[in-house]
Amino acid sequence: MKITRLSVVGLCFLLAGTAAKGQVDAKSTSDGVYTAPQAETGSKVYAQYCASCHGADLAGGEMAPGLVSGDFQSNWNTLTLDQLFDRIRNTMPQDRPQTLSSAEAASVLAYVLAKTGFPAGKSALPATRDELMLITYSTSKP
Repeated sequence: MKITRLSVVGLCFLLAGTAAKGQVDAKSTSDGVYTAPQAETGSKVYAQYCASCHGADLAGGEMAPGLVSGDFQSNWNTLTLDQLFDRIRNTMPQDRPQTLSSAEAASVLAYVLAKTGFPAGKSALPATRDELMLITYSTSKP
C-alpha cells in the first residue's frame, strides 16, 4: 500500500512540475524573443520580398496594410506568434506565396517585432510552429 501511495504522490509531483515548466516556457513579445542579428537578416528579406507591397517603412501601401500601425498591433494582440508566422510563411509574398523558407519567415517576423518596438533578446525567434505557439503577441509592456 505504501508503494502505491508513494507512486501516486510521485506522479502528482511530476505532473505539477510539468505544468509549472509549461508556464515558465510561455513568453510574450515583450520578453525579447528574437535577436538583433536575426532582425537585421529579416530587414534584408523584407526589402527583397515584402517592401514593394507593405512599404519600405512598413507603413503599408496601396495593396497591403501597414505592419507597425496600431491597427496591426491590435489585430494581433493576445494571439500567438505561430499564427502570424503562418500568415507570412503561407501567404507571402502575395505574388509568390509559400516561397519564403521557415527561417526567412521567422527573420521577417523578428524584423517586424523590432520595428514595432519590441526588445531584442539573447535567443533567436524560433522557426517552428510548436515553439512559436508559446509566444504571445502582447502590446502591453511588463
